[in-house]
Amino acid sequence: MRMPNNIRVYGIVYHVNIVSNPHDPEFPEDENTWGYTDLNRANIFINSELDKNHQKQTLIHELIHIMLWESGKTSLYNDENLVTSLANSIFELIQGNSLFVN
Repeated sequence: MRMPNNIRVYGIVYHVNIVSNPHDPEFPEDENTWGYTDLNRANIFINSELDKNHQKQTLIHELIHIMLWESGKTSLYNDENLVTSLANSIFELIQGNSLFVN
């Protein structure tokens, strides 16, 4: 799986940005942010300091947040335990089975 520059979710194109020290304005006290999504501007930010596998895992994590929001599951959108569990499981499924390898 390669890191895309853009990814379409429910018809909206999100731009994937690999940046140093991403900072989620909703959680200014969190200094260890791996990634966050700006839904209003359709931007996903991922920490460039992470290794490539953690960047991919973080992208999946952010995509799950987006899918929950866009599908109307807003009560689950901020459930970090659920989102992290799903992201880690999906990442392992993809990596462990060499799915979507070019």
